[in-house]
Amino acid sequence: AEAYTIDQSLRFNGADNSELTRSPGTPTSTQIGTVSVWTKSDVGINADWAGIISNYSDNDNRIYLAIGNDTLANQNLIVYGKVGGSANVYLRSDMRIRDPAAWYHLVMAYDTTQVTAANRIRLYVNNVELTDFSIETYPDQNAIMRFNGEPNLQVGRRYAGGSLGTYGGYLAEFNFIDGQQLTPSSFGETDTA
Repeated sequence: AEAYTIDQSLRFNGADNSELTRSPGTPTSTQIGTVSVWTKSDVGINADWAGIISNYSDNDNRIYLAIGNDTLANQNLIVYGKVGGSANVYLRSDMRIRDPAAWYHLVMAYDTTQVTAANRIRLYVNNVELTDFSIETYPDQNAIMRFNGEPNLQVGRRYAGGSLGTYGGYLAEFNFIDGQQLTPSSFGETDTA
């Protein structure tokens, strides 16, 4: 493949508990959105579900997209959310992210207004849609996704406070699109060589 440059990256040092926070304004939609990001994880850091993006009100009202697992050789993606103490979304990919030297393009596109449950959250890694999950619970139709509907939007952390779920590695070309469920082709180019 041709050489390429990934611009606009930030280095998150998990040991520093670093994060970006934002209080979103009035969202276009709390049911439809897309997150696109390039990631390159640190070896030895993301064993505890390191948050890429999250929104946390309290333990019973939260949502996150994270990478990690209990073993570093078997990192995968998870989307997990709770409303009122009950899990309303829980997807854990079977696909493993095993190369800590590689950049991965991740896309999470959600639209809870979709009739088909599997279309309500779609996950992509390097332009390939993930369809195999070890845990697969989709949100109810028309469910609120808390990413932009609450004031505690965080990048690089799964929870507020402490070091639990802090991301370690690079995040680049981070895009959060409010009100559209997009595919990877909206964010990148493909090389046909």
